[in-house]
Amino acid sequence: MIFQSRLTRGAMAFVALGVAAFAADTSGKILGTVKDPAGNVIPHAAATLTNKATGVKETTQADDVGAFEFPVIPVGAYELVINIENFRPYKRSDIAVDLGSAVQLEVRLELAGVSESVTVTEDATQVETSDTKLGQVIESK
Repeated sequence: MIFQSRLTRGAMAFVALGVAAFAADTSGKILGTVKDPAGNVIPHAAATLTNKATGVKETTQADDVGAFEFPVIPVGAYELVINIENFRPYKRSDIAVDLGSAVQLEVRLELAGVSESVTVTEDATQVETSDTKLGQVIESK
């Protein structure tokens, strides 16, 4: 009875180790930091990772110090898109994840361009530009 219990626990531990080893051998991870042009971290940026072969997308958000991580992803080619307000979207489509690899990225976002628009809501005063006559008012005394 005791022997059976130990055998069962041993078998379960072996299976757990096998599953962990299998996951480590078929996956890698991508991690990085999001920064602005001056090198300051940008917290809470949205990160989307797309497997180029399958189209499967995973999303995460950078933490308070601009760090993001996709901890367990299958081996393959990926595209990463980072978005946050007031910055241009960042897109990198040549990320290769190998067995057991940890791809470290430093993402530098560029400031978004400022766009201005002017809306005219009233007509401007019309000026006669086609008549070249000169005029003068004469007052009597």
